[in-house]
Amino acid sequence: VNVHGGPSSNWPNSWSGLLYLNPQTYSSDKIIFLPNPTGSTGFGNDFRKASNGDWGGQPRLDILSFVDEISKRPYVEGSQKCLMGLSYGGYMTNWIRANQKRGDKVMFNCFVTMNGIFDIRMSSYSSDIPFLFNQSMCKNNYKCRPFKAEDSANFDKFSPELLMKNLKTEPKSPHMVVHGQNDYRLTWSEGQALFTALQLNGIESKYLFFL
Repeated sequence: VNVHGGPSSNWPNSWSGLLYLNPQTYSSDKIIFLPNPTGSTGFGNDFRKASNGDWGGQPRLDILSFVDEISKRPYVEGSQKCLMGLSYGGYMTNWIRANQKRGDKVMFNCFVTMNGIFDIRMSSYSSDIPFLFNQSMCKNNYKCRPFKAEDSANFDKFSPELLMKNLKTEPKSPHMVVHGQNDYRLTWSEGQALFTALQLNGIESKYLFFL
């Protein structure tokens, strides 16, 4: 399962021309599922804006529902699933992992986070596009700010960093973290922090860092 970035983006009905996002590069012996959850473009403006103030809410439920449905297909090995994503997709990978519990209907056996978000609040300060967070962390409020008392909780509500304690009890599925030093959108400290949290919780993990 590969979650696209954005969240205002989508997986079109075509192969991406960008090699690092092209599912063909790793689909030789695997089924690649490319979901377009709430917040994606291509389904109307209301659908796109529906993730504002709800980054980890309905989009996460959509993805789990999609995966549950496709796992019923006879050609899908439902017990072997890996979740990956870049940017917002990396955020969603972290968020779904932080919420995963033993016994859940949909479980992932491995995770790959590429240039993702670990701490929403910190990313809203360090990113080169802070307006993305200002516009999307609160519903119907494009001037949402992490330091405003009335907005502050929105930056923590769906932040993976605050749920890292759950890794002690969820299945110890391996996790690959990829980040680059020259990523100014989501700085490399997000990948470093995620990797540290995984290591401290005893999760089998590796960190691929590009200088």
